[in-house]
Amino acid sequence: MLGFPETGSWGENLIYSVLDNFWPAINFGDLEVDVGGVLITKKTLAELLGQFSVKEDFTAHLYYQAFTNPTIQPIKNGLPILGECIVYLLAGSEVMPKTVAMTRKSGMQIYEKQFRSIVPFCGVFVCRDDRGNAALREMEPPGHDKWDPDLPEKGANRKAHGELLAFIRDCIKRLSPADDTKAIPVPGLSKYLPDDEETPEEAFDDQNTEQKNKESFNRQIAPGKIEGRKIEQRKQMRPDESRPDELDGAEGDTGGGTGGGDEDHGGNSPGGADGGGGSSTGGAASKPAIPIRYRTFASDASAGIYRVNIVPESVPDSGRLNMLIWAVGDDRKVPAGVKSARLLDGTSIPVGQSGLVVGPVKVSASGSLKLEVVLVEPLRVAMEVGAHEA
Repeated sequence: MLGFPETGSWGENLIYSVLDNFWPAINFGDLEVDVGGVLITKKTLAELLGQFSVKEDFTAHLYYQAFTNPTIQPIKNGLPILGECIVYLLAGSEVMPKTVAMTRKSGMQIYEKQFRSIVPFCGVFVCRDDRGNAALREMEPPGHDKWDPDLPEKGANRKAHGELLAFIRDCIKRLSPADDTKAIPVPGLSKYLPDDEETPEEAFDDQNTEQKNKESFNRQIAPGKIEGRKIEQRKQMRPDESRPDELDGAEGDTGGGTGGGDEDHGGNSPGGADGGGGSSTGGAASKPAIPIRYRTFASDASAGIYRVNIVPESVPDSGRLNMLIWAVGDDRKVPAGVKSARLLDGTSIPVGQSGLVVGPVKVSASGSLKLEVVLVEPLRVAMEVGAHEA
């Protein structure tokens, strides 16, 4: 007879504990318990587990489901030290704890072991082998709450513990669908991919230097020539170390400014932007190009409103810039179609008739420009920005 402090819920608490710790023994038919007239037997086990499944932190019903209705056929193996062992696995929804209930011949659930898996699951490990049961019993401390490979003395059962974990991990891998895809490295591909300030360029080349040093490539056989148009390498933006906060929070394309005056976009820029040149960009490109760092992102794409943050590498003598803003597609760029532009303080900026040239505008004392542009058509586009002295 057991003795313990009496409370109003003592019977429910005791049933909870019996189910949580001894459901395997009850299911094996090795144990029956009577708690205040409530019989816990192999016949009543499923019903009682269902009743307690709503209790917080109660997981015995999940392990019982894995044992009685596993997703895959129970996996049996004769291990060198532990002998015949079986793993039962049940894959399911995100509520699955990704743990395995560890049990042996006594039918007591010793503890729950966490395992990594891309598939949510729960499982049951059972060792009923006499030889394995003796080894596992040796690894149990007085609390019977784990299997310690350093019991009964340091390192005594590390091999047995290691083969146990390796067997379970191998079983769990069978829940994951086979992935027969292959990764093929393409040298030099990174320079044609979009810039990503959060991933340093060396990540493409030096992230796994040790592995690369072990690899060798046969450069004797060159691939056949592939016909097609030439891919123009994109000029990359260098990080602005002097003003790291200038372009923070932005999303979208990055890159160094380009002149763009060689494309026929038509229209002239007002406010003296044409510089008397009468070029296809309204004369904006008739003055020297100014290297810039820039970032564009949509403030409200549904309304065609975009933010453009610019940091010139040098401020022209005039202190003023004309900006050329393109919408960039897969194989060409066209004038972005800017309808209006203003600084963030509300100051209006002239816009050329082509919707390409924005300016002139005076560079702030901080050496940066932050403006907002509104497109004629409210589209989500990638932008390229160039700058010239006004």
